[in-house]
Amino acid sequence: MASKKEKESHSGKGFLNESVAELKKVSIPTRAETIQATLVTLVIMTFVAVCLMVLDLIFRTLMDAVLG
Repeated sequence: MASKKEKESHSGKGFLNESVAELKKVSIPTRAETIQATLVTLVIMTFVAVCLMVLDLIFRTLMDAVLG
């Protein structure tokens, strides 16, 4: 038979209590952390874009040479 705690965790009240407990564990990043993460994202996106551009140029050159 399910215990009281198990029954409560499946009810709306238990879900709400668990949600509030999880939200208390969340930490909001500081302004510096947000800026740093944004810069890292932009650098990685730029790197990937340049790599794709180079690959596109290589494949286009190869296709022009093959097809002629």
